[in-house]
Amino acid sequence: MPEAIRSVAGYRRVVGSPRNVEYRKVGQNPWWIPPFLGGVPAGLSPEHLSLLGVLSFAMFFENYDFSLLGNALPQLGRTFGLSKGALGDFTSITRLGALPAFLFVPLADRIGRRRVVLLSVIGMSLGSVLTATSQSARPLTGLLREHPRRALAIGLIGLMSSAGIAVSFQFISEFLQTLRGWTPGRFALMSFFFGALGIIGNPVAGRMADRFGRRRVIVVALLAFPALVATFYAGPARFVAIPWTAMVFTNMASGVMLRALATELFPTAFRGAAGGTLALLETLGAVVWLFLYSRAMARIGNQQLVIPLLSLATIVAAGAVFFVPETARRELEQISDEGASRTQ
Repeated sequence: MPEAIRSVAGYRRVVGSPRNVEYRKVGQNPWWIPPFLGGVPAGLSPEHLSLLGVLSFAMFFENYDFSLLGNALPQLGRTFGLSKGALGDFTSITRLGALPAFLFVPLADRIGRRRVVLLSVIGMSLGSVLTATSQSARPLTGLLREHPRRALAIGLIGLMSSAGIAVSFQFISEFLQTLRGWTPGRFALMSFFFGALGIIGNPVAGRMADRFGRRRVIVVALLAFPALVATFYAGPARFVAIPWTAMVFTNMASGVMLRALATELFPTAFRGAAGGTLALLETLGAVVWLFLYSRAMARIGNQQLVIPLLSLATIVAAGAVFFVPETARRELEQISDEGASRTQ
């Protein structure tokens, strides 16, 4: 039976609908709702209509951004020199940007829907603006294509160095409190006083690298780290502060030099991509090795053995350092031009 519509005191009632919802006349719609869409439900308060308007406005720009990628593909192809086939790779990688959103959405249940919506709209707007500054279609792909050897080496260094270091530092407090009988206050005192000595690894590493070279500093720090870890976890309990301080020192030294090396090896157009990729692989290395730690503990059950064994990953990272050139005391342009080939 077709629905019958009648007007009641300036509203329309849809007879036969589940709840007999009343609708306003189209002339009473807010300015942003076209008449051809029909009247809005009479029960909506002005506040609800305002909220609906703001959300509709946000959705408008979301759909605009989404459709713009397809509409501008010919121009993007000409600007970045992409063939019809390469445009498929370009759009597929672009679509991957939506995946992290699934990790962000559950926050709405904790911090509120409105905050998440506002943060999303702000991020979307900033991202749209930043696309205007893009100098290439796929920085990561270009990085691997133009500098494959350097990119893979830096990735391996970041992955394995972080893997060995993350587990070693993650369980220091837990180890001291459960196996060495330390109190939280005692550990805090060690972190405060001896940590002040360890963090000087940053400036010391910088000066040593300027004098002896980036690679040497990184290699020495990464090779020394597993020995220090073994000394801390399996050595005399009364002297743990000494290897811990040295661990902090070497971690600071290798970290600051690795970040310097990761940016100095590549041209300006790729430095952001190189730094971001390094950070991503460092995080991935930490995640994978912490997972392996749990598996190893389930089998071996000896923390004083498992952690030193996993720290040996830094030796692999040290070996990968030899696949990149030295950058100390050299101009960035010279280093970049030297590596601008498919074999570097």
